[in-house]
Amino acid sequence: MLREHTLGALVLSVIDGRPTVEGCCDASNADALEAWLATFDVEPFDVDLSHVRSFDTISLAVLLGARRCNQFLRFVNPSEAVCSVLEVTGNLEYLVNEGTASRKPFRPAGDPLFHG
Repeated sequence: MLREHTLGALVLSVIDGRPTVEGCCDASNADALEAWLATFDVEPFDVDLSHVRSFDTISLAVLLGARRCNQFLRFVNPSEAVCSVLEVTGNLEYLVNEGTASRKPFRPAGDPLFHG
């Protein structure tokens, strides 16, 4: 199943039940991203960020706000653009690896602790 919303350089979709963010996340579409994330029930779910090409601190603030509203929300498969912002700001562990205890932690390629 695919549900998709295109907002300029940002594509928000649900593919086989998983919310997916694609394109450029920046100040021009932060309100739309925030509103879209708020439409999901407060339950454990993952949002795929593997196709995000650019990502700024305004978008980071949106993800942090969404995570505060749903402690079980986790962002998975962060692209290089997302990883760099999350690593520099110290939010990689909080947004990507935390969530439900049964989830396997994400380790970026090149991480000496990455064995997968």
